[in-house]
Amino acid sequence: MNADSLEIKSICKNFQHADSTINILQNVDFSAQPGETIAIVGPSGAGKSTLLNIIGLLDVPDSGMVKLGDKELQSISQKEQEFFRGHHIGFVFQNHHLLPQLTALENVLLPTLITKSGKENAEEILNFVGLEKRKNFYPWQISGGECQRIAIARSIMSASKLLLCDEPTGNLDEENGQKIISLLKSIADKNKVIVVMVTHNIQYAKQFDRCFVLRNGSLCEGALGE
Repeated sequence: MNADSLEIKSICKNFQHADSTINILQNVDFSAQPGETIAIVGPSGAGKSTLLNIIGLLDVPDSGMVKLGDKELQSISQKEQEFFRGHHIGFVFQNHHLLPQLTALENVLLPTLITKSGKENAEEILNFVGLEKRKNFYPWQISGGECQRIAIARSIMSASKLLLCDEPTGNLDEENGQKIISLLKSIADKNKVIVVMVTHNIQYAKQFDRCFVLRNGSLCEGALGE
């Protein structure tokens, strides 16, 4: 297995509701290689975002293992997890969460110290997402699709191994949504980053290398219906 591969093994997550236990994730398994794009679809409430948060160290499973490269992420200390998350894992959400008082370039620089090399890297990433001419614009001066591309640019600053996307096209029209999907595929191909995306859009999911369906706590790989 590649040194930067992702392995999810026997992940279980339950929630207590009143006197009952709700099984959100039941022995979820999958793996991915650098440069691979993975889509996860399923009904609302199936646990897609919970799974993404566990992979990204924002939540803790009841049992199971997340391994990225040679590190079992649940077995390292909280301080090590915070360092690993900050340096190797990027997040993109449905809402771009840009700071309105910062320019596009300043928002992209948020995950790192503002150094000359950091600024040069941020400018290069803005160029990669096609927004080099918007670097001095504020979020309120540009479109929703452009804001989401800036959010992705910001995530690339820390996503040296893994990029996790939770409904990244949810607030966009079809044209801008397709631009985001194409951009995510380009990032995976160019940077050899693993991209895992949760989405309700079957047509977008079909464009990724592999697709899984999460239903009743179980994750299954297979063909998607129209």
